[in-house]
Amino acid sequence: GGDAVAEKLREIEGTARRWEKEMLTAADADWDNAGRCGRREAAAVRIRRERGMAMSRLEEGVLVGNAEFYVVPAQRGGSRRVCWTDALLPLYIEEYGVRPSEDFEAFVLSFDFGEFGSELDELVAFREALSDGQ
Repeated sequence: GGDAVAEKLREIEGTARRWEKEMLTAADADWDNAGRCGRREAAAVRIRRERGMAMSRLEEGVLVGNAEFYVVPAQRGGSRRVCWTDALLPLYIEEYGVRPSEDFEAFVLSFDFGEFGSELDELVAFREALSDGQ
C-alpha cells in the first residue's frame, strides 16, 4: 500500500528533480552538438514552477510550495494529464496521512523507470563528456 506508493513517488520526484538540474546545466553547455546525446529532452515527468506560492488546503495560512510535477502525455502513450503538487508527498501524504486516489496510486506503482532513468543517465554522460572535452 501506502508505503510502496510513497517510496515510488519519492523516486519519481527525485529523478524528475535530477532531470531538471541536468537540463538547467545543459543550458550553459555546448548543445550545438547535443544530437549525439539522443533524446535529451525526453523526461517523462517534468516540473513546472509558478511565481506565487500555493496555500495548504488543510491548514489555513500555511504555504505549501510553488511547483507541480506533470507527466508528458506522449511518454504515457496517451493524452490524459497526470500532475500533482510538489507538496503532495512531504505534506499531504507523509505529514497529514492523506491517501491519493486509487487511480493515482495505480499510476505511481506502474510507473516504468526504463527510459526515464536510462535517458537521464545518457544526458549525464553527455554532459560529463562535454566537460571533459573542454
